[in-house]
Amino acid sequence: MLSNQQMVTVLRYLKAANLSGPIEEGQAAVWVDALAAKMPNLRIEDAQAACREMVTSRSAAKGNTWITPGDLIDEVKRIRSKRLDSAGTLPEAPTYLGVDGEREWTRRIRALVGDGLTADDAAKRARSAMKIPEPEHVETVPIAGLLNKTLKPRPSGGVSA
Repeated sequence: MLSNQQMVTVLRYLKAANLSGPIEEGQAAVWVDALAAKMPNLRIEDAQAACREMVTSRSAAKGNTWITPGDLIDEVKRIRSKRLDSAGTLPEAPTYLGVDGEREWTRRIRALVGDGLTADDAAKRARSAMKIPEPEHVETVPIAGLLNKTLKPRPSGGVSA
């Protein structure tokens, strides 16, 4: 959740871009309250990204008016959704977690990728938070290389195992 001071920073940015009116006393607290009701885990990084996007895409010539808390929420949702779409296939939960564990895994992965992490980094963080051990690394060897390592030539020209 954003603090009042963080919200003042956001409002000043919007005001400087002429997308907000004068900043009144108590306005930041009202915005924080409105945003927390719809998006309680809103991060300052997402709010700033949304403001940058709105500043570059809106103009008075198009009839756009001042930005509201609802506009900010809509833009943050769009940005987070775009991050999830761009990530492609998300890492699957380990099969032994069960239904509740899989649900928690999926929630964490989606939140972390929405925050801007790569799918791999999100999986590492989710494993750490859920105390799931890292999967063991399995070295793969081409079959020809494996045969060369395991089969020894016979003195008579054949091979033995």
